[in-house]
Amino acid sequence: MINNDNILNEVTRYYDNKRFNAQNKAYELNTKLNEDEKWVNNRFAIKDLSLSIAKAEYSNDQTLAQELKKKRELLKIERAQILMQKGITEEELSPIYECKKCKDTGFVHGGGFCDCFYKNLTVVCENLLQLNSTTLPTFSEYECSSKTAEKYKNLFIDFVNKFPPETIKNLLIGGDTGTGKTFSAGCIASALKGKNYNVIFLTAVKLNDIFLRYHTATLGDKQAIMQLLTNCDLLVIDDLGTEPILKNVTVEYLTAIISERLTTSAPFIITTNLTLSEIKERYTERLSSRLSGKETARIALTGKDLRLKK
Repeated sequence: MINNDNILNEVTRYYDNKRFNAQNKAYELNTKLNEDEKWVNNRFAIKDLSLSIAKAEYSNDQTLAQELKKKRELLKIERAQILMQKGITEEELSPIYECKKCKDTGFVHGGGFCDCFYKNLTVVCENLLQLNSTTLPTFSEYECSSKTAEKYKNLFIDFVNKFPPETIKNLLIGGDTGTGKTFSAGCIASALKGKNYNVIFLTAVKLNDIFLRYHTATLGDKQAIMQLLTNCDLLVIDDLGTEPILKNVTVEYLTAIISERLTTSAPFIITTNLTLSEIKERYTERLSSRLSGKETARIALTGKDLRLKK
């Protein structure tokens, strides 16, 4: 169960570990260098010369300042040679954070979330909520035994190549069982993951389980789960209609997620055996109308059972 802000606490620990590793690596390198007497003498000599240069410039003695700067440059060359002999770069003497923007804190100046926050939130939630546990297929496995299959493949590849899409942002992929809905959505998801987009691929059953956890979670974790589902680059909901309808949970939260992503133009893909009229009957007209908008392309796959072929 999600309680006591488990998700937010885990994200905080995740960032703390990143910062510690970066800072500790720099600390260990500096400690190693400070065991070298030649390095220590060089470091203090540069520091003393810098202070003397500042004093000379303050006294407007430019001649002395220039002479001291030349000596300092020679010391800097010596410093670079010591580092080269040790196999250490100048940059490694300071913490090298994975995210330069927030320095592995998750927050930018002003208190807002950094761009990396949602990707790291996904990493944490993959463990806590067991997301993306299945191996996704790739377009190299996509069989084109007919012109129709080739048309679908090219359409989905085009969606990936133009991502993030400008006009048709979402896909509602329908069709009978075994026509390749899950396979096609999986190919899109894996291709975009390969381009470092933040993609969440969930079955409707798994999403329903997350909704149930969300329903009983603390406020902090509610915010984390909502951010996860609404801010990822692409949300894929597979096999909509196979999940049980939980009172005050399934329809309400599903509609809220889809509505929020439509409002922010955040793309999603839904695969389902249901028609729009069946979606309306099962989830209310409010959801079906949102899936009928001009930003969502409705694609009906046809053909033989691809799963049986494979």
